[in-house]
Amino acid sequence: MTHNTPKNIRLIALEMGPFVQPTVITLLEKSVDFEFVNIDLHNRPD
Repeated sequence: MTHNTPKNIRLIALEMGPFVQPTVITLLEKSVDFEFVNIDLHNRPD
């Protein structure tokens, strides 16, 4: 079985909350490069 890993992973989340932590831990354990983008609810992007 071949696994295809996306080249650019961007994890977009409000903060490092309890629902984001398992994703981050899994990505780190699997040595997957990713970018964490923190969204501030008081200053939302367009």
